[in-house]
Amino acid sequence: MYEFIRRACLLIAVAFIFYPLGSHAANRCPPDFSVQNRLDAEQKAAQNLVARERAAIEDLKYATMAPIGDKYQRKEIDQDEYNRLTKQRDDALRCIDAENALKDNQTYYTMQVKLIEAGCQSGPVDKMYVGWVREKEDRKAKACAKADLEYLAQLVRQLKEIQADKLAKEERSTPAVKQADASQKNGQFCNQIRSVTGHAATLFAGITREKKVEWFVEPGTLGSKGVKISDMAAIDSYVTPVTVSQEFLVTPAKCVIQVGTDADITLRIVPTYACDWEYLKTTRRELEERTDRLLNLVRGCYEKTAEDGNFYRHDFIADNAAKIVGDLYYGEGKPSRIYLNISKYTPAEDKGCMQYGFHHKPEDKQLCMRRLKP
Repeated sequence: MYEFIRRACLLIAVAFIFYPLGSHAANRCPPDFSVQNRLDAEQKAAQNLVARERAAIEDLKYATMAPIGDKYQRKEIDQDEYNRLTKQRDDALRCIDAENALKDNQTYYTMQVKLIEAGCQSGPVDKMYVGWVREKEDRKAKACAKADLEYLAQLVRQLKEIQADKLAKEERSTPAVKQADASQKNGQFCNQIRSVTGHAATLFAGITREKKVEWFVEPGTLGSKGVKISDMAAIDSYVTPVTVSQEFLVTPAKCVIQVGTDADITLRIVPTYACDWEYLKTTRRELEERTDRLLNLVRGCYEKTAEDGNFYRHDFIADNAAKIVGDLYYGEGKPSRIYLNISKYTPAEDKGCMQYGFHHKPEDKQLCMRRLKP
């Protein structure tokens, strides 16, 4: 669950954190976010490979335990041999697990390194990412030192065979269906969606309640004091009384108001109404169909919509007043999620933030601040 929490919170933030920094990056980092978008896509591709390997490892655990158990049940081996074989298996799997966890953490570290190299982020790499990698390197070294190398090599070959088989049977992603569904335009769902959109003008002040404490790492995990999401993502979450959902989504929505806290106003996310639907077990096709159906119902709530890019599965402007983003994360054997974000549409203010990041003119700062305060 720890790995998923980190990935989920970063996926929520990633759309908003990539604004060019100050004059130190002005000469190299393009203002069109092309570098950040490319690196984000590379990171997601790397994480997808790690997730696929993790799913194959789960299959490997069953595939390697079943024969040992069968031999013991048939009395072909005694208790001592059973214990020896299971320990040999467990030691090798801990090594494989540790390497997979290291690969996952390296995707975040590599992303930071490449952003710095491109001039789109100031260095050095944040100590949090460095700490993640070092901790996982230590864990891998300790785990793999206990593994029988010959048996470990056998399991690695078996893992690659499982991965190849899963790839051959993999369910492919389908193109997004973007067609407004106005069937609920006069119903409760659309009334709520339009109400939320109306509150975007005042940055959701009317539907923002008390601050929520959300943990990135729960207190007590591995003896730690815990890490709050707000401490590592520069985002505070607030309770909201408005929750939108649909029965076909099956699972209940978790909706909050997200408010950026980064000291750099060019990096700070705008206040956002954000809803998540989490699934412990689903298929990619089912997740995509639910996402498309939800976002097309949202499209149908408005008089006018305009597409605003293809970086997310759904990204459009509604009634020239709100920016709507909807997408999904398929967990490859881990929890999956659908998310919907609604924020104020502020093209002029966004441009002001970009210009302020380059030139630091007072008038640009004033324009940029308009997207952050009612």
